[in-house]
Amino acid sequence: MVLNHLLTYGELAAPLVHEGEAPDFVLDFDARRTGVEVTQYVRGRSAAGSAERKQHAFVQRVLDQARAILQHQVADPIYVTVDALSGRTAAGVSQVALQLAESVRRCLEGESIPPRPFPFGLNLATARQFYECAVPDLMVPIADRITVVRLPKGSYTHWHIRQSGDTTAKVRELEELIASKDEDLHRYEQSLDEVWLAIDAFGGDILQAITPTSELVGHCYQTHFDRVFLVDTTETTVHQLWTAKPGNQVGPKDHSSADVSPR
Repeated sequence: MVLNHLLTYGELAAPLVHEGEAPDFVLDFDARRTGVEVTQYVRGRSAAGSAERKQHAFVQRVLDQARAILQHQVADPIYVTVDALSGRTAAGVSQVALQLAESVRRCLEGESIPPRPFPFGLNLATARQFYECAVPDLMVPIADRITVVRLPKGSYTHWHIRQSGDTTAKVRELEELIASKDEDLHRYEQSLDEVWLAIDAFGGDILQAITPTSELVGHCYQTHFDRVFLVDTTETTVHQLWTAKPGNQVGPKDHSSADVSPR
């Protein structure tokens, strides 16, 4: 999906695409072979965001288990979202998941509560298939809002965390992510003319893409990758990040680097 988005909205000529393991894809642009490594950017990789990241991981485990419990009781596809809080619950994942599954089941059977307006302006209360569930006791410290939407037949059931707060990406976190992928380049760069890194800006289970600020796209990232792209699959824009080989002197940014066509 990320590669397709890059090729489509980066206005790249349609190449032959080969899937692999290292790198993830190889593109044949006529006589040039370009490797593409795909990775996700998850906010909270740095020490400052680690607590929230751990909290979201716990809540997502609860959602995954509740989904497994309820899938044998609810045949229709549903979309469950939770607003995560920073508190702590004394119970384990399994206990919380049991309460959540029961709350969602009752909600679908008619025991829903009056839906509140969303903090970012959307109000789905007018949708006939939209419900807000009561937050079970064990989830009170870790979740403020639980919503359920009935999906059309043939859809896939999803249980996710919804985040409506800060979506700012951090330069340092992106630097660390790019550096971690640099370590694998020696495994395959010798057989390729170029190697690109495509970063999924909508990664993880948080339902909101990052905000590509001017600081983020205007910073020069030191990397051995020939090109680095920030791809938001919810938008039609592909950002090529400004990069330089490690040790090279960096001058003023050349805005022509935004061109993503094959060389």
